[in-house]
Parts: sequence; structure tokens; C-alpha cells
Amino acid sequence: MTRRELLELGIGTAGALLLPSFLSADGYSKLARLSHSWKSFSLGDRIVAAGREFLGVPYVGWTLEGDPEQCRVYLDKLDCVTFLECAWAVARCAPDVTQERVKRAVTQTRYINGKVDGYWSRLHYTAHYLWFHKVNEKLRIVSDDWSEFAVWAPELSFMSKNPDVYPASRYSSDFVQNARRIEGMVDRLGFRKVPVESWEGVLPRMKPGDFVAFCTSKKGLDFSHVGIYSGRGKFMHASSTAGKVVEQDLVAWGQGVRNCNGMVVSRSAEFPVL
Repeated sequence: MTRRELLELGIGTAGALLLPSFLSADGYSKLARLSHSWKSFSLGDRIVAAGREFLGVPYVGWTLEGDPEQCRVYLDKLDCVTFLECAWAVARCAPDVTQERVKRAVTQTRYINGKVDGYWSRLHYTAHYLWFHKVNEKLRIVSDDWSEFAVWAPELSFMSKNPDVYPASRYSSDFVQNARRIEGMVDRLGFRKVPVESWEGVLPRMKPGDFVAFCTSKKGLDFSHVGIYSGRGKFMHASSTAGKVVEQDLVAWGQGVRNCNGMVVSRSAEFPVL
């Protein structure tokens, strides 16, 4: 599945009431003030601190679509990937958190080589996102080092087989051909997933601020959801079920999701906002 709008199918604007603290640009000022207290924090702890500031923000999908393609960043409406992106960007910008810097930080991680160059410059599949940032040393896939893994090679086809689901198919030329090109490239990438039954055992090796990508058994898809590990067995994520950003028990959540068959855990490196 794509990284964003289709991470959970059929989601509209659940919980569309906006939180007052994020109704204006003042949201960035608030985050800047708070982030001054994070100076001694590791990057992982800054990611968690930033993520906590988004708890309760409504889940809203389809916020990135539009022609022409541009880096759209919202603090007051998030899906699971944009939540992760915003928390990551704010943590990297801290304590100099401004709207412009956060947008630049998101651009660095949302787009190939950090440059907006049309719809296909966006990293759409989570598998592509993880691989690209691993190769460019922005992320380390820490679960690759653990013994509790199963080799996993999803075969992707969702975008190319379901173009009508994507608004971009109406204005992106050769949508299906481009989707197949990306899918063919990502299909050659190998991953190691931690099966759900092994999650309890790997919790001691996870660190606050780790990114968790949840593998799915749905045909044609790679990952169905992402979140941020917040420590003590919990993770934060923008939940379509709850209609907002929440914190939940990681193992219990995984056991309760029928199509979740594993997770991939990655950890951010420190790199400058350009």
C-alpha cells in the first residue's frame, strides 16, 4: 500500500474537529517554546516528546493530494505517516521550530533526494521509504540485527491495480506505468520482519523514538500502518479507529489486528535540516 492516504482504506475525515492549540501558526510557536526544554534529549527522546504534543489531534486522510505536487504539512490533521513525519521533523528542528524549517525537514524525508519534482518524486510505498532512507543513512533498520525475524518479500501491486482510488490518477500522466515501475523496483528489496508472536521478546531492544512499520498480509500491499515507539511497551500512532493520535500497548495492538503479521523497526540518525 502507499505510505499515506491508503494506509487504511476507506478513511475520510473522522474526528474532523480541530484542536484549538493547532488552529493557527501559533502551533509552531508553541512547539518552539516547548522544545527548548529538550536540549539535553537524545534524538529519540525528542521524537517522543514531539509526538506527545500531537496526542489527540484528529485523524484525517488524503491531506497531501493536489495538483501541482507540493510539500503539504499540517499540524491539526494527521494520518499515521504524516504524524510520524511531523514528529520526526519537529524533533530534528528543535529548538529552532518554525513553519518553514519543519516544511524543509519533511521535504527531506518525504521526497526522493529531498526534492519535490512531481507526484512520483514522493516516496509512496513504505518499503521504498525505509529502503531509501536506509541506503542514504538517515535510518537504520535495527530489527535486521535481531535473531527473531522472518524473511519477508511482499509483492506490490496495489497502486497499479487500483488507480481510481488515487486522486493523482486523474492528473498524473502514465499513472499505472509509473506505479508498476516503482513496484517492480521495490519488489526486489528484501526485508526481515519480526513476527507478532516475537514482539514481547524484542521490546527490551527497542528505544523510545524508534519507528515501527506494521507488515500486512493483504495482497499487493507491504505495510498497513506506522507508529512511533514511546517506551515501556507502548507506541503512538494516528489511529483511524480512534479518530485521533493515541498511545497504546504495542503487543496488544498487534495481536488485535487481523492482517498484521509482523513489524519492521527503524531508528533515525542525526542529520541536518537543509
